[in-house]
Amino acid sequence: MFGDFDGDGDIEIVVATYTGSIYVYETDTLYDSSKIEWPMFQHDIYHTGNYHTKIIDIEGKFIRGDADESGVVDLSDAIFILNWLFLGKEGPECWDRADANDDGLIDISDPVAILLYLFKGQNPIPDPYTEAGTDTTADELNC
Repeated sequence: MFGDFDGDGDIEIVVATYTGSIYVYETDTLYDSSKIEWPMFQHDIYHTGNYHTKIIDIEGKFIRGDADESGVVDLSDAIFILNWLFLGKEGPECWDRADANDDGLIDISDPVAILLYLFKGQNPIPDPYTEAGTDTTADELNC
């Protein structure tokens, strides 16, 4: 969930896990309900909120942000990264997939980047995003 839950004017992101844990992440983005374009899931004809992308199974090619390798960048990718970072769950086989902001690190900023892009349209996920490709950024992460 997104909203200004503590009344400070900034957006908070609330994530619940299947084990019953609840995590609240504070952002420095101002909350403006008139700019939220997602009154319901509506990004495809079935109103699922999914962004579908063709999966290409070629070594070294990946879709940035698709941490769970489902072929779709969605809420489950942010949760997958959070579960890995904070709950010790299974991590991505291709680390570049989880580096949603392409800063060469996998940390809390990556699931936040996915969520802000999906729900607020902020800061597009760097390529390769719209279709599978290779990472052109020199960093320690690889597929």
